Amino acid sequence: MGDDEEEVRRVVARADVAFNRGDLETYLDAYEPDVLIMVEPGKALQGRDALRTAMQGIIASGAQVTQLASQVMACGDLALWVSRWRVEWQDRSGRSVLRESCASSLFRKGMDGAWRVVIENPWSPCLRMDFAPRESEVRGAGVQTG
Repeated sequence: MGDDEEEVRRVVARADVAFNRGDLETYLDAYEPDVLIMVEPGKALQGRDALRTAMQGIIASGAQVTQLASQVMACGDLALWVSRWRVEWQDRSGRSVLRESCASSLFRKGMDGAWRVVIENPWSPCLRMDFAPRESEVRGAGVQTG
């Protein structure tokens, strides 16, 4: 594994430690200011400020995130992080909640040499069930329709 892949792993590890400590601002340091992130299947937000608003509650709840398995590939100033993760917390009624999924994150190496997430889908295997490609998109891809 190269230095860039190792550095991406360190960025993720620092973000996870910050998340688990409830340190929202340090957690957000792992993201580009204009990050595009799928906060739930079918719902994307853009920008670190929108991400801050979306993550405040879960981070304040004492949630704990764990990377179960991961792979990273880097090429030039881009890196792809793919992982299986778990997050656990207690909801307002005190009931334990556990979520697991797979994430795909595109990192970009900035002019300052720091790797940050520019696009992230922490729900990679989840697609909106109402998604259907337009017939012209299917035809353009060389697929025969009806």
